[in-house]
Amino acid sequence: MATKPTIVPLYINGKHIVSSSTAAARRLVPVISSSRIAKGQDGVVHHAQGATVEQALEAAKAAKAAFPAWRKSSVEDRRDILRGAADLLEKRREEGIEISMLESCPEKNYATFIYDMTVAHVKEWSTALASALRPTIPVSDEHGCFPIIFREPVGPVLGIAPWNAPSILAMRSFAIPIAAGCPTVFKTSELSPATHMHVAQSLIDAGLPAGVLNVVHSRFEDSADIVSSLISSPEIRKVNFTGSTALGRQLGVEAARNLKPILLELGGKASVIVLEDADLAEAAKQILIGAWMNQGQICMSTERVFVQSSVYDKLIDQIKITAKQLEPAFGGYPQAAERYAKRINGMVRNAVNEGAELVHGNLDLLTGTTLTPTVLTNVNPKSEIYTDETFGPTVYIQKMDTVQEMIDATNASDYGLTAGLWTKDMVRGLKIARQIDSGAVHINGMTVHDGPTLPHGGVKNSGIGRFGAEWGIQEFTQTKTVRMNGFDSAVF
Repeated sequence: MATKPTIVPLYINGKHIVSSSTAAARRLVPVISSSRIAKGQDGVVHHAQGATVEQALEAAKAAKAAFPAWRKSSVEDRRDILRGAADLLEKRREEGIEISMLESCPEKNYATFIYDMTVAHVKEWSTALASALRPTIPVSDEHGCFPIIFREPVGPVLGIAPWNAPSILAMRSFAIPIAAGCPTVFKTSELSPATHMHVAQSLIDAGLPAGVLNVVHSRFEDSADIVSSLISSPEIRKVNFTGSTALGRQLGVEAARNLKPILLELGGKASVIVLEDADLAEAAKQILIGAWMNQGQICMSTERVFVQSSVYDKLIDQIKITAKQLEPAFGGYPQAAERYAKRINGMVRNAVNEGAELVHGNLDLLTGTTLTPTVLTNVNPKSEIYTDETFGPTVYIQKMDTVQEMIDATNASDYGLTAGLWTKDMVRGLKIARQIDSGAVHINGMTVHDGPTLPHGGVKNSGIGRFGAEWGIQEFTQTKTVRMNGFDSAVF
């Protein structure tokens, strides 16, 4: 078994910080495990050392002080640190999986999947560095002029990540900007600070210089002041945030007020379109896994299915069969917090009261934090669940006559992170995919997908910008044009 932390420390300018003062004790962040609440036990599993605003600003100053040297570090040095971190993550795999299961309560297969994905992404970032940062030489219309376009780091970055896929979402929020040459202040989630510190420690132990990565925790009630102070501080030059659309919008306003760019990966309401020629058995399986994995607590979770009327009844029959097969693997796990479970259950209950049919599941909370995975049909378009993200293990299926109706229904959403499409006609599928407003469209695949070599992000209320591979690294750079005049015009 992994050694469970008593107090997760801050990490500022190369030093782990836990204070024994009375004031520091009042700032301790209680990390509450919903699995313990579900069993009627004390929910607190450990604490994190909460930061003051002054400590957060100290972290920003440390990042700025580290910037001149780090921006000059070679691609080879950064690559070696990333690869070293990946090696350490692999050696500490069981510990990392156990800590994430303790804090955010996923089932083990999901926790393992997310952890292994983290390692794969770190390896890809190390590989993508050289191509992402290489200068380019455009054609010049001036004789004797030789222009070069450089990609240079934007400067110190503030990264903020949530708890629902804690290792990968944390690692990308600081490792990608660090790879681009940007020291980072990372603000953890109060639900998963030990998991976040676990992945950060891999970079630290791989040789990252002091000040290049700084990790701060905060109590929920202190977070707004700390984040606002960091965004407005002159040291921070860019922000990245993964989380809810509501909070992302607030942070976007704060960043705009300070004229700072922001990268946002926000909520989703992923749609799946099922055409009449689809493999219905496989579609049903991937729809339900995509809806129920990690209790639906994934921004890419499948929440809506639009199916052609000619195969609607067959798909519903297959969904009923598959749901019974899959529920033992995906049911019975708690949501991350009791308030989340009650909200999701309320949305499902309201939808049924407003005319929806419950195809699978029930309307009762199993415990204060645990609910049964559900499938609905015939949802009233005026119901909250029709348009709003549930972030829970529920999906609805609607019958439609034409492909255009399904495309329009998909695009009517305020969200646009990921979508799915099931058809055996790949050419037709590609034409439809190009008409869908979404950061990604998966033909004959699950909506939950984030490959190491691919860009990841959404459109509309699902965010701005892209994480992932060379596109993610370039997000934390700015272009600089250098023109050299006086060359022989016969040559240039």
